[in-house]
Amino acid sequence: VRWTGPPVWPPSGSTNFTLAWSSEGTAAATPSGQARYLSTGKDHAELHDLVPGTTYTLWVAARNALGLGQWSDPLRLATRPPTRSPEPPDAPVAVVIPNSCTSLRVRLP
Repeated sequence: VRWTGPPVWPPSGSTNFTLAWSSEGTAAATPSGQARYLSTGKDHAELHDLVPGTTYTLWVAARNALGLGQWSDPLRLATRPPTRSPEPPDAPVAVVIPNSCTSLRVRLP
């Protein structure tokens, strides 16, 4: 995700950003509920561990010495759905237990 920050004020100050995202399915004006947060000094961030086929709402706010600014308008986007099912595992292996006619041990791969 990439964004354009506001002009730095005061000119000698530094600006960081807080990114919030939620999969609650609402396009609320500000983050709430189960939103997750990430702080960064950059104008971009990578989000990991997102769920395939899920819609997310994202917001960003600038932070300086005076505190957190207003949240951006929400951005809604969706991750791609899974493209295929996982491959099947190898077949289980039967292990014969010596001197037993009534037991069988199965070892999974």
